Amino acid sequence: MDSNIKVMIVDDSLPFRSILSSLLSEHPDITVVGTAYSGKMVLNRIEEEGAPDIVVLDYEMPEMDGFQTLKVIKSKYPQVSVIMLTAYAQQQDGHFVKRAKELKADDILYKVRDGKSREENIAYIKKELINKILECYKAKWTPKRK
Repeated sequence: MDSNIKVMIVDDSLPFRSILSSLLSEHPDITVVGTAYSGKMVLNRIEEEGAPDIVVLDYEMPEMDGFQTLKVIKSKYPQVSVIMLTAYAQQQDGHFVKRAKELKADDILYKVRDGKSREENIAYIKKELINKILECYKAKWTPKRK
């Protein structure tokens, strides 16, 4: 890739934000440009610092949940890709997926897979999140063929 993909991580858990930042920073094409603990905080940071290419957005947070934040990001910054992240909505939860897609989430990633250890879940998140970030970036910034 020609330039680094700018990613902002939004999650109310400091340990999880730190883990994600560390995992993503290992990839040569990804730069974590900031983190936030809430929807309000990420919107303020985008306003002040400029929009990243991709926001990794937790669903359950204080002040504004992920869907409320997603709605604002997509209306004010439609060029920003948003990957919704959740530990609470199970993969079988059709309502979560449907609502995320209605609000124009670019992708969804589940933090927890039943029956897996913490280390297995972290390895899974790293692999899947990097793949989703690369796919979202490529989909937005690769010229469409006519």
